[in-house]
Amino acid sequence: MHVVQRGETLTAIASDAASASANSARTHSWMLAIYQANPRAFDRNMNVMRSGAVMRIPGEAQATAVSAAEAAAEIRRQYAAWRSSGGAP
Repeated sequence: MHVVQRGETLTAIASDAASASANSARTHSWMLAIYQANPRAFDRNMNVMRSGAVMRIPGEAQATAVSAAEAAAEIRRQYAAWRSSGGAP
């Protein structure tokens, strides 16, 4: 379990869980797996986490079931949607 702190990012949480660098394909797969496992921790976009939300960090099998290509495409899609709704980089 992980409690989301103010200012924390999904990238940082996933990078820690994956034991990988922030921009690695492995971290991207973990990002999508964490997002999919915890829909209530987000405000309809992986770039908007709810501070104080309690997230379940999925296991290795669940995280690695997400392909790097699938994860990268979804991360790009969500980032574009977030930016078009007024999200700041």
